[in-house]
Amino acid sequence: MDPVSLALGIAPLCVGALKGAKLAKTKIKLLKHHDTEVSRFRKKFRTQLSIFRDESQLLLHNAAVDPDLAGVMLDDYNHEHWASADLDEQIRQFLGKKHGEVKQVAEQIRDQIAKFDQDLSKLEADSDEESSHGKVSSAARCSSDHSILDRDLALILGFQLTIARHRAHRAIGVASKKSSLDEGIQSLKDSVFDFKRLRKSAKEFQKPAAYVKQRKALPRTYGTVARHSASFLETLTKTWSCLNSNGVHSTHTAKLFLDTDASDSSVNFRMILEYEAVSGSLRQQYVFSLCRPRV
Repeated sequence: MDPVSLALGIAPLCVGALKGAKLAKTKIKLLKHHDTEVSRFRKKFRTQLSIFRDESQLLLHNAAVDPDLAGVMLDDYNHEHWASADLDEQIRQFLGKKHGEVKQVAEQIRDQIAKFDQDLSKLEADSDEESSHGKVSSAARCSSDHSILDRDLALILGFQLTIARHRAHRAIGVASKKSSLDEGIQSLKDSVFDFKRLRKSAKEFQKPAAYVKQRKALPRTYGTVARHSASFLETLTKTWSCLNSNGVHSTHTAKLFLDTDASDSSVNFRMILEYEAVSGSLRQQYVFSLCRPRV
C-alpha cells in the first residue's frame, strides 16, 4: 500500500473510487457509439459500480452514520464529512479486525477504476486520431482526381499505405486495451465482492450472541426433601388409612408446604391435614397443622 493510501481512511478511498468512476463513465459514454465491445464493458462497469455504491452506503449505515446524511454524502462526493476523522473512527470501530482487509480492498477498487480511466483515455485518443486520418485520406483522394503527375500519384499511394499500416498497428493496440478492460472488469468484480463479503462479516460479528436463559440449579436439599416426602407418604398411608378397621374417619387430604426447613441430613415438614370423622350417624370435619420434627 502506497504512503498516500496509508494516510487515507476507508471513506476517502471509497469516495475517491466513486469520483474516478464518474470520470470514467463520461469517457465510456463518448466511446460506446463507436465500439460494441466498449458498450458491453459499459454495462458491466455500471453494474459493479452500482453494487459498490450501495455497499459504501451500507457501510456508512453500519458505522452509525445518520441515513439522511449518508444519502447526502453519496449524492455529493465533495461533502466535508467524507474526510471527517470521526467518520473514520466510526468505520474503524464497526469493522474491528476486518478494517485492514477492507481498506486494502477499497484501495484496489480505487486503483482499478483509475486504470480504466487511463485505458479509456487512450482509446479516446486513438478514436480521434483515426477520424483525423480519415479526413486527410479523403482530401488526398480528391486531389488525386485532378493530378496528372505520376509523382503525385506515387505520393498518394505511399500516404495511403502509411495510413493502412497505422490502422493495423492501432487495431493491435486497441485489441490490447480492450483485453485490459476485460481483465480489469473481472478484477473489479472480485474486489467488489470481497468488499461486500467483509462488510457483511463485520456486521455479523457486531450482533450480540443469542441469549440462552440459564436454568438455576435446584438446591441440594430438594433431593433430601423429595426422599423424606416419599417416605413420610408411605408411612402415613399405612398407618392412617380410610380403609383400616378403626373406622375413625371416612376421608382425608394432606397438603405439604414447599417452604420445608431442610439440610443435607434432616427435614422439618410443615403440612395441613383435613379429614372427616365418623361417629355413628354423626360426621364432623377437622383441620389441623402438623409440624413433623427433624428426622
